[in-house]
Amino acid sequence: MKRLAGAFLVVALLAAVAYVVLPDVTAARERGRQTRTMASLRMIGTAIESYQVDRGCVPRASSIDELALVVAPTFVRALPQVDAWGNPFRYESWAVEGGYVVPGPASVYVIRSAGSDGVYDHEDPYEYRPGLCAKFSCDLVFGGLR
Repeated sequence: MKRLAGAFLVVALLAAVAYVVLPDVTAARERGRQTRTMASLRMIGTAIESYQVDRGCVPRASSIDELALVVAPTFVRALPQVDAWGNPFRYESWAVEGGYVVPGPASVYVIRSAGSDGVYDHEDPYEYRPGLCAKFSCDLVFGGLR
């Protein structure tokens, strides 16, 4: 009987430790994924900016796959196409003149990650507001929208 009580105590202690430690481990893992995703967004942005300096405009592409064909390998060795959660990045570009979207060479771009939940918070990139978000499910947005 004492042996059973001792085993139960050990299991209870392990459960208590797991209850305290696992959320921290999960948060650390998600923070690492968020950091890797932000680094990938910066890498993509650097490739786009290099293209813009060289060609005078932002690459016109309707997806991250099309963008990869345009900028790799000249402006980046290998363009990241998915975030650290395995979700594809979303790339959009368009021309703006006098505050209006116009036809012609692209001048504005945005790259987005849907975050840990894989769901975009907004369809229109202009709906995002600058600032921090405390949740890992928040979208990560990089580009020159303003």
